[in-house]
Amino acid sequence: MKKIIAFSGSNSPNSINQQLVHIVGKYINQSEIEVEILNLRDYPAVIYGIEEETNNGFPETMQDLHTKIQEADGFIVSSPEHNGSMPAFFKST
Repeated sequence: MKKIIAFSGSNSPNSINQQLVHIVGKYINQSEIEVEILNLRDYPAVIYGIEEETNNGFPETMQDLHTKIQEADGFIVSSPEHNGSMPAFFKST
């Protein structure tokens, strides 16, 4: 069985991007494909810096997210646009 991870790049609790991810996830044939919908707000990230990594290592939440991403066969990502780029929340993650 194939596994797809779906998430949005928004941290808003009312995100239309997260709503879109849920809708699209429901339309995928789940008898052949497992869809796991994530909320990146459940994986808090710190602002990365070499001192942060040296002093504290990588956050456990980021390690957990990395494992999920490595195990996935594909992704569905819906991200808002902020000044012509992705939002800072998504970049930090």
